[in-house]
Amino acid sequence: MITDSYGYRSQARRPGTYLALGVAMMVVYLCITLDMGQLLVALALVYLALVLRRLWLNPVKGFRLGRGWVEIYRPRGVECINFADVASVTVCRTNKGQTACFLNMETGDVLPLPGAEKLEFEKLIGEFGLRGVRVLV
Repeated sequence: MITDSYGYRSQARRPGTYLALGVAMMVVYLCITLDMGQLLVALALVYLALVLRRLWLNPVKGFRLGRGWVEIYRPRGVECINFADVASVTVCRTNKGQTACFLNMETGDVLPLPGAEKLEFEKLIGEFGLRGVRVLV
């Protein structure tokens, strides 16, 4: 049975990053309140700026399989590819035992699927197979 969507997506806006924001704000407040010196205040502000930058840019990584397409999430945006444009998919394991997946396009291009290392090898092969895409192992 085919699921509506399958994939993995990671982004910067998650609980851990908001916790880091809270810690950064608390450190800045304590440095100013306790008069810890200009250098410590400056370092705390740099830390706060880095966390805020990460939340603002919100880098995204991953992909999602639909019924007839795959969405690839990259930091610069989302790319949607129809399975009709895909000749085959190569699913393999890396030297570290993680899953790697590549889309072999009809044009000859090879596109890596970011986030495939977080998914199970057999499950990923099965999901592409259910969608009628030729899988090379």
